[in-house]
This record gives sequence, structure tokens and C-alpha cells, in this order.
Amino acid sequence: MSLAVAANQLFQAEFEEAKSTLRDLIKQTGGYAVCADSVGIPEKSLTRMLGPKGNPTTKNLIAIFVSFQQRYSVTLEFK
Repeated sequence: MSLAVAANQLFQAEFEEAKSTLRDLIKQTGGYAVCADSVGIPEKSLTRMLGPKGNPTTKNLIAIFVSFQQRYSVTLEFK
């Protein structure tokens, strides 16, 4: 899975799949503590918002995507 896959899932209104992809990416790249610190969201809140019953705000989702892009020098392009 990749960040681009998660972005595409969000744009296609596949919210549960996008949250699952983000969870997998977070686990593969240092875990929730690293991501939470980078995003500026408490780890417990990040875990909850991306959980099956979570409802992350657009602001928080964008912060997660920006964090990944900055930490891993990834650029998403949409066509």
C-alpha cells in the first residue's frame, strides 16, 4: 500500500479503505507514536480517529498526508 493509494481511496469516497491503508502505512513507518509526534496529534487520538469507528476531520487527514510527504520526500500529483 502507498500514500497515493490512500489518497485515491479518499477521493473515491472509500473512507474505511483509506483509513485502513493509512493505518498500515503508519505501522510500516515507525508506528503511531512517530506519526502522532509529526502531526501534532496525541497518539491515542490518532489511533482512535483511524480506527474502524473513527471519524477523522479533513484537517487531520491533510496533516497526516503532509507529514508523510515531508518525512519521506513524497509528492502526490493528481491528474
